[in-house]
Amino acid sequence: MLEEDRARKIQNFAHWATIFAVAGSLFAFAYGAWASVAAARSQARASAVGILQDYFKLAIEHQDLANRPDEQPVDDRYEWFASHAYFTAETIFTLTDEDEWRNTVRGIIRLHHPYVRDGRFACEDFNPRFVEFVRSELPVFKCAGDSASILAR
Repeated sequence: MLEEDRARKIQNFAHWATIFAVAGSLFAFAYGAWASVAAARSQARASAVGILQDYFKLAIEHQDLANRPDEQPVDDRYEWFASHAYFTAETIFTLTDEDEWRNTVRGIIRLHHPYVRDGRFACEDFNPRFVEFVRSELPVFKCAGDSASILAR
């Protein structure tokens, strides 16, 4: 009887040990997945900051293009600068999903809206989700090659 009681206690201990080992493994897996996602988000934010800094450097080097009057027609030099700005905005849009980054993207898009207004924006060269975001942000939207402006709102 004593031997059976002892064997039952050992068996119960083994069952509980298995349950705790599985629970610990699940916790470790969940923590590892969370840490991996957090690290990926941090890396995306760091990349977005670097891309934005590069855009600002370019804006400082080409202040005449960065701060143009809206009524001025889009020429080839400004198209080059604005396309770089929109590429920056698209990259940040793709890397991040947070509201504060959306405001940054929105600011770049609105600052260089003549690029879209004058039909120089090559929609097919950009992510469709980004193109829809641009369309929702600007009062006049025209892709390169479109024959007429589209009122976005």
